[in-house]
Amino acid sequence: MKFNKFLFGAAALSMGVFASCSSDEPVKGPDGGNGAIEGEQYMAISITTAGLGGSRAAGVGDPEFEAGVGTECDITAENTYFFFYDANGNAFPLAAANVNGTVATNMVKPTKIELQHGPGDAATLEGVLVLGKAIGEGYVGTTPAQVLCVANPSKAFSVAEYENKNLSWVLGKESSTPATLPAETGFVMTSTTYVDGVKIVTAQDVTGKFAETPEAAKTNPAVLYIERLAAKVRAKGLGEYTAQIRKKVTAEDGAVSTVVTEDGKITIDNKEAIVKVELLGWELIKTAGQSNAFKSLKSEWLATDPFNGWNDADKHRSYWAASNAGTIRNTDIPSLSDNSKYTKGNFVSGVENVAYCYENTGYAEAPNTPTSVNDRNTAYNATSVVVKAVVKTYDAETQTSKPVDLMRWAGSYYTVDHLKELVATDYNASVTGAGAKATANDVEFVDNSALDNTYHAVVTVGENRTEMANFMSILWWKNGITSYYANIEHLGQKFGVVRNHIYEYEFDGVIGLGVPGTEPNTPEETETFLSAKLYCLNWHVVSNKLTLE
Repeated sequence: MKFNKFLFGAAALSMGVFASCSSDEPVKGPDGGNGAIEGEQYMAISITTAGLGGSRAAGVGDPEFEAGVGTECDITAENTYFFFYDANGNAFPLAAANVNGTVATNMVKPTKIELQHGPGDAATLEGVLVLGKAIGEGYVGTTPAQVLCVANPSKAFSVAEYENKNLSWVLGKESSTPATLPAETGFVMTSTTYVDGVKIVTAQDVTGKFAETPEAAKTNPAVLYIERLAAKVRAKGLGEYTAQIRKKVTAEDGAVSTVVTEDGKITIDNKEAIVKVELLGWELIKTAGQSNAFKSLKSEWLATDPFNGWNDADKHRSYWAASNAGTIRNTDIPSLSDNSKYTKGNFVSGVENVAYCYENTGYAEAPNTPTSVNDRNTAYNATSVVVKAVVKTYDAETQTSKPVDLMRWAGSYYTVDHLKELVATDYNASVTGAGAKATANDVEFVDNSALDNTYHAVVTVGENRTEMANFMSILWWKNGITSYYANIEHLGQKFGVVRNHIYEYEFDGVIGLGVPGTEPNTPEETETFLSAKLYCLNWHVVSNKLTLE
C-alpha cells in the first residue's frame, strides 16, 4: 500500500539489533512534493522486537526462552502489514491514493525502512505509518480501535485475502502454508494470541493511542506482539549406547515380571553377546499441512485450563493452541535405506540439524510408545521423530563393535546363517524315505505381505518349494538397521507442537533393539498519529530427555 507521508526508523536487521528512528520528516507525496493529500491520518509506530536479536532480548538467565538466529529474525518493510478494525471488529477502511489499485482498504503496508546500526544490544524499531482518511460519514470523528500485524507472509499466505474482511473472519481463516519452512519470504509471523483476564486477545487495542504529531504519539505507544507460525525441532545425543534389554523374570512364587538390564547382554546363537546401538540420524514426520494464520484458542479454556501454566499474559503469549492441521504430511515413515533421509545429526548451534513445522495439537492424547508397528503408521498423526540406528555386537577384548545381521525367532536371537541351519534341520526331519535333503543354501526368508517387518522361512529343494510353518513371524535386523519412534511431547505431558516453540530432545540411551528393517506423518479531519511497539516473542524452549525404545 502506498501512502503520502511515512516515517519509519530501524537498525541493521542482519545484526539482529535495532535503534530509534533517525528522522521525523515525512516522505513527500505523489504530487512530486508540492503538498500532501489533505485529511490523511498517520500511525507513528515504534517496533520493539524482543527476541529478534541481542543478548538482552534473549532472556539471559531464563532457560525457557531463546532468541532467534539467522533468518528466523528477519522483518522487512516490504513484508510487513497492519490490518485495522473498529471496536466491533469491522474492517476499518482507509482512503489513500495508489492503494493496490483501489481507494479503500484496512491494510497498511510500510513503504520504507531506513537501516541503521543501534548502540550495544538495543532492540527497538521506531517509526511512523501513514494512514489514509477513514471512509464513510459514520467514521467521522473516530479512529481505528484494533490492529493486527502480519510479517513475511508467503505466497501461499496471500494477505490480500485478509484485506477488508471483518476480524472474526480473519481470525477464523485457515491459511494454506508452503511445503517447506521457512517460506520464500522468511518466517511468517502474526499477532500473538493469549488470554488476558476473561478474554482472548489477538487484535491489539489501540484506543486512545493516536496523536496529531509523531512526537506526541511516541509518548504513548501501542505495544504489539507477533510470533512465528513455525515450530522448531532439534535433537542431540546421537551416538553409540549399550542397549538396555527388557527381560521377563520369574520369581520363586511363579510371578512373572519385566526388568530392564543395562549390560546389553543377549543370547545370539546360544552364546552370550553384548549388543550396542548407534543412533545415526533423525527425521521429522507427520507434520501439519496447513496452519491457522493466527493462533486459535478455545473459549472454554477461559473457564477450564487445558493444563497448568498454558497461558502467560505477562509475556503476551500462550503455550497451547487449537490447531487445524488439515492434511498431515509424511504419514509413512521414510525408508531407512533412503540415503537422502535421516541426515540430521546432533544440534550444536545455529540452524544446522534442525527441522521446522507448523503446529499440530490434534492428537494430544496419543501414546508416546505405539503398541505395534501399525500404530505408528495409521493410528495417530501426532508430529513425531524417527531415529535411524544400527545394532552392533561388541567385542570386549578388542573394544570394538560391528553391525550384526540379526534375526529373532521364537523369542531368541540368531545370526542369519545359524537360523538357516535350524530351518534346514527342521525340513530334513520331515523328509521321509529317499527324499532330497536341504542345506542352509536352500533356505530363504520371505517378507510377509500381511504383516509389516516380519519374514517367514521357505525351503526350495529341486522343484519342491515348502513354506516352513514352524518359522513364521521372524524379525530381521538386516545389517543391523533399526529405528526408534517417539511422538513429540509438549508441556503438561501432552503430545503436540505449538508455534514459536523449540522442541529439543536429548537422547540418553536405548531400550531394546528398535523396530527392525528399512521400512519403518475513522478520524477527524486532521492529521492523527499512532505510535506502537511491536515485539516478536522469543522461541519458547521445551526440552526433554528421552530413552528411545
